[in-house]
Amino acid sequence: MRELLIKAFLSLLCILPVSIFAAPVTSSASFPGSWTFTNDWGLGILQWKIELPIGEQDPLLPSTRKQMEREIDRAFPSIFLDTLLSITIDSSTTIGDAIEENPGLRSELTALAQTAERQESHYTTDLSSWRCSFELHVYPEIARLFINHTVAYPPNRKISLDPGAQYTGILIYVEDRLPVHGLFTASSLRRGLFPRIFDEEMNPVIDRSMVDPGILSTQGMVLYLPPERMKEAQSRVGQTPLRITARELYGRYTTDMLVTSEASGQILSNDHNIGLIEKGRIAVICNEH
Repeated sequence: MRELLIKAFLSLLCILPVSIFAAPVTSSASFPGSWTFTNDWGLGILQWKIELPIGEQDPLLPSTRKQMEREIDRAFPSIFLDTLLSITIDSSTTIGDAIEENPGLRSELTALAQTAERQESHYTTDLSSWRCSFELHVYPEIARLFINHTVAYPPNRKISLDPGAQYTGILIYVEDRLPVHGLFTASSLRRGLFPRIFDEEMNPVIDRSMVDPGILSTQGMVLYLPPERMKEAQSRVGQTPLRITARELYGRYTTDMLVTSEASGQILSNDHNIGLIEKGRIAVICNEH
């Protein structure tokens, strides 16, 4: 009879598909469960999957479900903040670094845990654990905390007798490993909220202050995609983007890219193309690491 009840109970559960992105399983001494965290830079979505063993409790009792949800809800703000700490803001700062500089930011970020959307809440198929998943959009919830300007500041225009073609966006290709500017080493691009683009002489081509703050908060500064999802970039950069290749990386966290002076000239000598920066019509194609 008990087996029949369990089968009937499982048939009522709505099991959502798992994320396609793998992440290491993490646990904590203060929380008996485990969790995984994924950050899809392409969709701008953070996702947490949390499992809590039910122990000796009866999974058929409604009180067990309520207790599992209460324990996960109690632990989630701490899990939420811990996983955010390593997200890169720019080439010199992670969210963890920003909290050290501004301790008040901790409470603002912790409060965001209450706004995360619960995507699923159910028993695992063997009834040994309770599983919850939460999602939060990076834009605008996280990004807005790090945007300080109110209007976009245009970059310095380059003077050219031939301003070149007009493009629908800027598409930057980044190899798996590139030299790090100023260092005798190579590294991979690290995704960040606000990467910068420089030319070969370290003159700024693109930075966050050049992008409309409304665009920054709603869709982000750049769209990161792996090569196999490159078709998705068209929604951001259009059908005829300027295609350029990063030559070097830069910064403590290697979020910044250097492009050739020729490429920067194609952007900064044309008013139309300069406008692409303000509109955030920029995509970066790089492998997941």
